[in-house]
Amino acid sequence: MNSVTFNTFTQPACLYQQYMTLCLERLGLLAGDSPVSMVECEEYVGKIAGTSFITSLTASSDVRKIIHTCGSMNPLVINGTEAQANEFPHMVALGKRNANQFVLMCGGTLISHNWVISAAHCTHGTDGGVTDARIGFHSLTDQKGIMSVIKDIITHPDYKPPAMYADIALLQLMTPVTFSTSVRPACLYQPFDTVPIQAWVSGWGVTEYSGEVSDRLQKTQLNLIDNLSCTVRHNNSTAIPYGITPSMICAGDPKGNWTRDTCQGDSGGPLQIVHPKSKCLFQVIGITSFGQGCGMIDIPAMDFRFGLVTIFLILLDVTFVRSTEESSRACSLPKQTKIVIVGAGAAGIAAASRLLQKGVNDFVILEANDRIGGRINSKDFGENVVDLGAEWVPGESGNVVFQLASKHNLLNSSAFLLNVSKYEVVTINGEIMPNEESTKALTLYFNIMDKMDKEELENETGSLGDYFIREYYKAFDEKPFMNRTRVAEYLSLIEKMQNSADCSDTWFDVSVKLFIDYWECEGDLTLNWKGRGYKTIFDVLLQKIPNSEERLPVMEKIEFEKVVATINYSSGENVTVTTRDGCEYFASHVIFTGSLGVLKEKHSSMFVPPLPQKKQRAIEGLNIGTANKIFLEFPHRWWPEDKTTFNFIWSEKDKKEFLQTHGQNSEWLCDVFVFVTVAYQPNLLCAWITGKNARYIETLSDTDVFDGLYLLLKGAFESHDNVTKPTRILRSKWYTNEHFRGSYSFHSMLSEQMNVTSRDLAEPIMTGNKPVILFAGEATHDHYYSTVHGGVETGFREADRLIDFESNANPFLTNFRNSTKEIIDPKVKVESSSSPSPVSQTPYAPLPSYPTSTSNTPAPNNDFIFPTPPKIHSPTSHVPSWKELLPSKLSPEKPISELKCEEYVGEIVETTLMSTLTGSSSAIHKLTNSCEKENNNLVVGGTEARVDEFPHMVALGKRNFDEFILMCGGTLISHTWVISAAHCTHGTDGGITDAKIGFHSLSDQKGGITVIKDIKTHPDYKPPAMYADIALVQLMTVVTFSKSIRPACLYQLFNTMPSKVWVSGWGVTKYSGEVSDRLQKAELNVIDNLLCTIRHNSSTEEVPYGITPSMICAGDLSGNWTRDTCQGDSGGPLQIVSENKCVFQLIGITSFGKACAMIDIPGVYTRVSHYISWIEGIVWPQGQ
Repeated sequence: MNSVTFNTFTQPACLYQQYMTLCLERLGLLAGDSPVSMVECEEYVGKIAGTSFITSLTASSDVRKIIHTCGSMNPLVINGTEAQANEFPHMVALGKRNANQFVLMCGGTLISHNWVISAAHCTHGTDGGVTDARIGFHSLTDQKGIMSVIKDIITHPDYKPPAMYADIALLQLMTPVTFSTSVRPACLYQPFDTVPIQAWVSGWGVTEYSGEVSDRLQKTQLNLIDNLSCTVRHNNSTAIPYGITPSMICAGDPKGNWTRDTCQGDSGGPLQIVHPKSKCLFQVIGITSFGQGCGMIDIPAMDFRFGLVTIFLILLDVTFVRSTEESSRACSLPKQTKIVIVGAGAAGIAAASRLLQKGVNDFVILEANDRIGGRINSKDFGENVVDLGAEWVPGESGNVVFQLASKHNLLNSSAFLLNVSKYEVVTINGEIMPNEESTKALTLYFNIMDKMDKEELENETGSLGDYFIREYYKAFDEKPFMNRTRVAEYLSLIEKMQNSADCSDTWFDVSVKLFIDYWECEGDLTLNWKGRGYKTIFDVLLQKIPNSEERLPVMEKIEFEKVVATINYSSGENVTVTTRDGCEYFASHVIFTGSLGVLKEKHSSMFVPPLPQKKQRAIEGLNIGTANKIFLEFPHRWWPEDKTTFNFIWSEKDKKEFLQTHGQNSEWLCDVFVFVTVAYQPNLLCAWITGKNARYIETLSDTDVFDGLYLLLKGAFESHDNVTKPTRILRSKWYTNEHFRGSYSFHSMLSEQMNVTSRDLAEPIMTGNKPVILFAGEATHDHYYSTVHGGVETGFREADRLIDFESNANPFLTNFRNSTKEIIDPKVKVESSSSPSPVSQTPYAPLPSYPTSTSNTPAPNNDFIFPTPPKIHSPTSHVPSWKELLPSKLSPEKPISELKCEEYVGEIVETTLMSTLTGSSSAIHKLTNSCEKENNNLVVGGTEARVDEFPHMVALGKRNFDEFILMCGGTLISHTWVISAAHCTHGTDGGITDAKIGFHSLSDQKGGITVIKDIKTHPDYKPPAMYADIALVQLMTVVTFSKSIRPACLYQLFNTMPSKVWVSGWGVTKYSGEVSDRLQKAELNVIDNLLCTIRHNSSTEEVPYGITPSMICAGDLSGNWTRDTCQGDSGGPLQIVSENKCVFQLIGITSFGKACAMIDIPGVYTRVSHYISWIEGIVWPQGQ
């Protein structure tokens, strides 16, 4: 289902209604006020005309400036036979989908965000009624427009076919529409006793009786016919046994030859006039009902008249046609559901999609706005769309949004925005700073941010601003390149750039110690959506991409414009959610995904009883700021082709003179620090402003902002560029919107002083071990706060928490089984609520199902911000999951590496239909809860391994042009970490730089090569001695497990060894031989360490103290010693098959030997179980 936008293609049509006013007053629904539909019409005009510069509805080339109304300068042009594109933007085609084809059945008129009005007889038929609505298009055969499923149909109770009285119906769209240039409502004509002489009809109906449906929208002008004359003409019609009543209107061809009329496909379409007060919209007078054939001589067509409506339609006007669309559902009775999700932004939709994927469908989403997306808001503007909120996908490695989108090739790079040589720095008086100077100044900024690391910042006190200014001057003084006055001016610009990154008012608000909490994902930081807008992520989450036929029914679960008033959890068991319109929802769980700004403003009145003190402190201590974007459209590009970013620098003198000339009310312009070019939008510039003035300009009119920015551009560029006046403006208003109250969150000095983190905000409210109220959203993510990928991960996290809880609570719910892959942290304490409620709050832990950044480099970059590439070196990353939350008594005492092994097995067997790991040709077996089926055993033996037999094998080496040079082996142990030998990480020609995974033959093109991001060797490794010959190799890219790529688990037992083990690798097949092209394997015997020491008595360099317990020896005891590991096998695994038959267990790492398979001299391997703690501390830090 798609969201529809009101625009010049699609607009709602204002009911003929003095009679309604009387009825409404009698019902007590009006107290002398204007009819609701009239009020709503005025509101729609304001939405369409009051906030942008728009062209006429006829797609005229004349552009008119619209402030509060469309005015008389923007008349509609309607004549001829074929309508012009955008001429009737409220037109809706009703029908059904047949395969990929849309079958037209009737017309309709959009009258609100999610209601279409049509004829009652359109809602049924011999082959069923209408099921789909198509909006915002001109030709039936083209691919433009939006298709929406029809959610509900309400026919008038007085409609009794075959009589055609009360032939009127309301059709509710599954997805509410948003006004845009291609979708607008029509208003309902209000007067009852007065009708115009002429009106227009439009539709795709047949162009002649028994003819074909018209491909393009048709229109014609008709005369309104007297009802008495019309009754005479229809005297034989069974459709009107009592004649033409006052509830009907007749219309026919004014020319007298009756060649104009409405025909079959036009049923339900509008009889309309241009709104007399606002040329932006039409008023719909009637609905096409019936006629005798098409254009038959002297027999006018019939339309249902809006002015004479019964109590039914009056009530609908109040209840359903309001733009606030409080919902078609009656609120007289509470609704029972398992889960209520508050908010349909990134976190809410992610949670819903995860629930549906796991078979959980008993939930409802309450969305305060009339659209999904939250702070993702893609709008039609310019040649494509623009994003008023999140715009770029910042980073690749560990970014769940990148992982979801990249597999469908939805992203492209805007990396040119980070090229400082393409930045132009100017003053308000048009002086352009020397390119060399500005490049050095900004590069120094990026370099300082890039070099910040955890060790350095942990001991820092104070703000980011204090730290940065000190470091900047220190670096500048080493190599000065301009005077210090100019340095201060650049620092003012840099602060504004950094404020846009952090969403802070000033960088003195940001804690430098907590600055390292944010983790940056490695890779391209400015990935765009190829002109489609960030809203595309919802098509991915809802599985409309790649196949819309397999989409998840999330939209059916959403109730729009439902503003939550209270969340009452006082019972300790169930939660009552009450919305502003009086609806109540009873649920077992609530996932709250609203913004931190909303929590700050409303938590004290929203939650009953009050939230625990720890939660309240987190809400108070964490911060959310405001960053706004203003898009300007120009007739053509006038700025330099070789520049992408235009920054403003202010001297004290320039600022003082500017304010003296233009007044203090223009001070906000001094905080507009940049204009950025927009990808796929050649004629747009986007201005950025943050902080207090970002909030201030939300109180200004579009005209004031438009004029101010034009003034800024003229002052800065007119002396050297031919600045043209913009034609349109579109801007965000995140602070004044009560459903957001800000843009994105950051960790401030107050956060540090109060000692609160995002984790405190994320902790659920519990009753025993039952999560009652759960919190998701970007502000609840430990390290990806302020980003969409952070929001998505938290939505997954909380859905997984509930899936796991329900699964454990009811073991018979098989559709919940194996749905999560979390770990349980035994170090858990339960904090009691300060309220008398039996509800408590428990700590939360990281989510493993979506590995986070493999990067060690956190930085304050996020989706909303003007791109800045700074990074900070932090501890090894982890992904928030949920499960520290459970009481410690539920936590098994297992090492984290063993728990991760179980988790990885769960990932493998839960989500795939797979064959044996040996690549057997036997039938595929579906694995659900385990791999323990006998018909899925691993088969290992022989010399050449089978394809996929060792899916954890990694080849380590380096690339030489297009060739991969093998240097060592390794073993995949997680999504991002490989374990190998320390001696593999260095050499005379340099160490390893790349890893090749998921392949069998070195020479084929299968598998993938990923860059090595980081290498950690054990601190006790001191060559030439080979003790502690172990290293961890971090991959730049997160790998996805498949039948060709799976991790090995770490063998946990130290004192117990199997008698036989397996080795594998691409090493030489005989001493001084060639590297094997195909993966080799061999079975070896484990050799006693004492015997091994004797055999290696001459290895004084490698083992000066003999074979220690941190080592294992293995060799061929068959007597001929033909099996061993050789050079290319260094770092590879010594392994056995795991008991679950799904993965191997890694016992040792190939370290060294005497040549290869020398008689009676076994190979030496690093014993993995000796280093479990060291491995866990790096790969899964803090029990992650």
